[in-house]
Amino acid sequence: ASFGNTSFGSIFTLYGASVDVTYDLNFFGKAQRFLEAQQAGIDFNAIQLRAARLTLVGNIITTAVQEAGLRAQLAAQQEVIHAEQQALNISEQRYALGAIAKNELLLQRTAVAQLQTALPPLRKALAFSRHQLAVLVGEMPREADLPTFTLAELYMPKNLPLTLPSKLAQQRPDIQGAEALLHQASAQLGVATANLYPQFSISSGMGTQGTRLIDLLSTKPIWNLGANLVQPLFHAGELRAYKRAAEADYEQARAIYRSTLLQAFGNVADALQALQHDQQSYHLQLQTEALAKESHTLAAEQFAQGASSQLALLTAQSQWQQSHIAVIQARATLLSDTAALLQALGGSSLEKEDDDENHSYLHP
Repeated sequence: ASFGNTSFGSIFTLYGASVDVTYDLNFFGKAQRFLEAQQAGIDFNAIQLRAARLTLVGNIITTAVQEAGLRAQLAAQQEVIHAEQQALNISEQRYALGAIAKNELLLQRTAVAQLQTALPPLRKALAFSRHQLAVLVGEMPREADLPTFTLAELYMPKNLPLTLPSKLAQQRPDIQGAEALLHQASAQLGVATANLYPQFSISSGMGTQGTRLIDLLSTKPIWNLGANLVQPLFHAGELRAYKRAAEADYEQARAIYRSTLLQAFGNVADALQALQHDQQSYHLQLQTEALAKESHTLAAEQFAQGASSQLALLTAQSQWQQSHIAVIQARATLLSDTAALLQALGGSSLEKEDDDENHSYLHP
């Protein structure tokens, strides 16, 4: 600061330098609860990222399984059509010779036509699966260079548990996210509560002053120390309203957490139940295929000995291939539901531990 005419030079100029430090005393935990709220928000964002990645991986897996199943069904359906077409050719020859009635020939033609109608929907579903898989991996559908998936290349975990401890379900990102939001709401309630109490602070300062710049280095420092107390008076009603709002937010977060937890356990229970039934269905279809294969083998032996017609042999072959299609569908469903269980558990590993004796397992 300077006073008077500038022609007097610097004799009326006052120079000063000072440093001020203020400490807020955290008697009621406001600072800790504020930091907890911020950290809970950071945790929630990280959990959302993990949930997005888990969902993406799950969709890629199920789409790859769907593609492999459709490709296998398409190949098996073409084999069935080929066998029925051979049977139709024999029927055409027998009809030309007068060995069968036209009605029987028409039934055979209708059967072949019905089998052929299944090919376009399978091809369309397969193309859609390829397009969806390309989108999931971030490529253009017509330009994607994707591997070809087959059921023979896809494997389930060695052991699938029928019963699971609740701690596995707690690895789900939706439960972790709801827990983080509950923690954040609790911390914000703590901040709102602390704002109702007086706020203490201690401030100190050190400085020097003089009429010359050299005085700032040569004079003795000047110290000051003070304490402040801020008591909310005129905003007390507003602060109490903020506290009530924070309490309501906390109750809402707790209800959301409970609902998320129940929904998660419901998802896991559904996935486990689906796997149990899928496994039973898969084994039954395998038994059916084995019987159809045995029937085809018997028909082939009878045909080689002249005891059966070629038409009977082709019919047995068609039944065998139809049962094989059912096995393909059952296996694809089992693989898809296995991926659903992995996602329901938050992507946790289902491999059996050496010291684990408290679970029963499905053995694919």
